[in-house]
Amino acid sequence: MHSQQIVAMEKILAAFQDKSYVLMLAPMQSGKTGTFKLVGCEMLRQKLVDKVIIFSGNREEALKIQNKDNRTFRLSYKSYLQSQGHTLTEDDISELIGNMSVVWGPKLKDFVPSGRILYIWEESHYGQTQKQQVDQFLTRVGIQSTGEAPEDCFVLSVSATPFSEFSDNSHLNQHKTIVRLIPPESYFGVDKMIQADQVHSYTNIKAQFKSLVKHHRGYGLVRASGKLQAELIPIALAHGWKVIHYDQNNKEEELNDILSRPTVKSIVFIKGMCRMGHVVTKTYVSFAMETSKGKTDTILQGLLGRFCGYDSSGTHVYIKELVMDELQRFIDMHNGVETTPVRGANIVGFTVKTRTAIIPIRVRRSDEAEMANDILMALDDGRMENHNNNRYIEPVIRKICSAKMQPPERMTEEEKVDADNFKFHADGVRRLAHREALRQEALNAIRHAFETKSRSFVLGPGYGASGKRDEVVVHQDRTYNYIIVYVPYDTEPVVQVPHTTRREVFCRETSKPEYKGSGGFVCKIKESTRTDAKELRTTLNTCTSYARNFGENFEEYPNRITNNGTDCIRLTEEVFGQLETIALNLRANGVVLAWKKKGGRKPVGCDDVRLSEISWTFTAMSPTLPKLKFKTERESESKTKQFVSVKSVAEHLLSSQ
Repeated sequence: MHSQQIVAMEKILAAFQDKSYVLMLAPMQSGKTGTFKLVGCEMLRQKLVDKVIIFSGNREEALKIQNKDNRTFRLSYKSYLQSQGHTLTEDDISELIGNMSVVWGPKLKDFVPSGRILYIWEESHYGQTQKQQVDQFLTRVGIQSTGEAPEDCFVLSVSATPFSEFSDNSHLNQHKTIVRLIPPESYFGVDKMIQADQVHSYTNIKAQFKSLVKHHRGYGLVRASGKLQAELIPIALAHGWKVIHYDQNNKEEELNDILSRPTVKSIVFIKGMCRMGHVVTKTYVSFAMETSKGKTDTILQGLLGRFCGYDSSGTHVYIKELVMDELQRFIDMHNGVETTPVRGANIVGFTVKTRTAIIPIRVRRSDEAEMANDILMALDDGRMENHNNNRYIEPVIRKICSAKMQPPERMTEEEKVDADNFKFHADGVRRLAHREALRQEALNAIRHAFETKSRSFVLGPGYGASGKRDEVVVHQDRTYNYIIVYVPYDTEPVVQVPHTTRREVFCRETSKPEYKGSGGFVCKIKESTRTDAKELRTTLNTCTSYARNFGENFEEYPNRITNNGTDCIRLTEEVFGQLETIALNLRANGVVLAWKKKGGRKPVGCDDVRLSEISWTFTAMSPTLPKLKFKTERESESKTKQFVSVKSVAEHLLSSQ
């Protein structure tokens, strides 16, 4: 185990002394898998939990295999134990590692929790939107992704790009402990790749690809759609490159087996593969190319992230229309700054301002016809009323006004740009009424800002100054010219943490564990049961099986459902006609089904049969059904106190269909 992994593990265990939920920030390929497995084994060894569950919404097989493969970790963990003076036998180590399980993709819906568990949420940014499979899993097992684990359990969420989780923790005061895995100097990350000029932005795909195949050798990795591959392959072949495909239909040979063989010139076209967690053999890869624009988390978890790590190389990564400022915010976030990129899953983007407005400068009008020349003269004759101390302002005004005064035929390209950045809004110019009203509103705001010596004014489009470039904007009334400029911050700007769409799971709590003893499932069943008799039969089988298990521990058990999307249960005439058959099949298993029709007038246009409830009783208990496991004796003794969310369990059971 490397020192940074041990330090991170110790911080996480310390945080778990008084909190049940920790977020670990770990850069791509920095050793996060070994770190969270170390956390898991140490919590097992110290008997803080009974088992460790590693889960993710990600379905990539390579990442699943990486998490299940413990051969390298076993050797590292054994070495760590020896260095700490712990004497565990091989069998002891095997038992600890054997209590770590991987629950992946489709298996999430089948998992049934029991005992004290450390949940490790691998790639927690992935599949984070509400109502997706991970959300259903969290609801079912009782994890509050706002920062609370089930009783006697713990949650460690792990990601390099947890932008929305980081945002919610900041804005919603969730108080999750954030532990950063700080890589050693030998780690080659995004910051070092940028410093080495190995990260590039481009706009034209074909032109960039043609340039790459002309000037590179070795392997080139290109992520592209099938249609785009068809356009790029002739270019590669024309320049003497061999073409290899690696996707769902072409993966007989592992990517690293391909890349480990030296080559003169080979393009590997990738589609739907090689993202988060995938470790790439870098030795012979000359360049990698992403051909589609993406959000920052997608970019970082793509080919750019695959070329981070400890086996650094000179691979150049080309990304379409890359925003370099986004990468800097990612670097800052991992270095402890309270910020995240502004382009990510469930993130509401905003412009991070690097400039600030000045206090408006006022100049008494003269008879000089040329506005730009009048301002230059005012700089020297004392007519300029300037309450700013910023030394940047006067040189900008001189530069732009001087360029404006040059004859067009004598202007350099730079002077042409500067001249275009002189903007003039004059009094008395004839314009549409609504535009004049906007100009007058802007002028009033500028006057007020000048009189109060304030820089905090907001102007509408076309009436302010640019927050991104040097620009002089003049607003004129009958007596004065007011000059507006935006200048770089005197100090580093405060970069805000962007807000989220509120569609992510991290911003709201799921149902609290609760059994009301009312006898009913307090949740809706799938709306698809309205039109699908098979779905309705599966749902009723699921509900009654759960209720039977519940009844083995309690005299009361959930014995009815009451809606499937509205205020009642709606079934088409065809599905309702199948309900008797479903009831007969259930009766053979000892379940007696009953239902009640809903009274009152049907809504306009409703042709469905409306039921107020479908209920059940049991003629016998089946000993073959698996029993529910209780965490404590107190829970099994109490018939009506908190036990498990009926809603949560029902949603789990229904999602497992």
